[in-house]
Amino acid sequence: MLVDCVDLDALEREAHRVMRPESWVFCDTGADDELTAKDNVQAWRKLKLRPRVLRDIVEIDTGVSLLGARLNTPIMVAPTGRHHLFHADGERATARGAAAAGALYVMSTSGATLVEDVAKERGAAPQWFQLYMQPQREETGREDDDHPIRHPHHPVAHGHVGHGARRAPFAG
Repeated sequence: MLVDCVDLDALEREAHRVMRPESWVFCDTGADDELTAKDNVQAWRKLKLRPRVLRDIVEIDTGVSLLGARLNTPIMVAPTGRHHLFHADGERATARGAAAAGALYVMSTSGATLVEDVAKERGAAPQWFQLYMQPQREETGREDDDHPIRHPHHPVAHGHVGHGARRAPFAG
């Protein structure tokens, strides 16, 4: 069991070891040609944290203002789908974890859990929704017309998924 997650390569190896194969494949791959996934790894490897010691840390505010919302931390959980591959409670568990950490949670269009169910888990913690805009606008609204929580706080709009793209139904 990995105790320290500072070494992200070790964390990845441990995840590969303990995850079900279908979960690992989903987690380890990117979309299309995977260029963005590769670019993200390269960018992360270039990131250097500079520790600042002997500084006054009596009053620290890690809060930020993002699109008019005050957040306690500059950390957010980015939209991803298929959380049930990693935990039985799926997106509900992710929402609880993000809320406990005071992090913004952005729920994915391809989530497999009802938006209402996820919203119940987060309490007052911030939650946004990633909305994929379809080429035909009426198609976009059709998926969530029956859901009373269409805009948890802010939608995060994206371009259309595209013809032939695979995506789970909104309510899973």
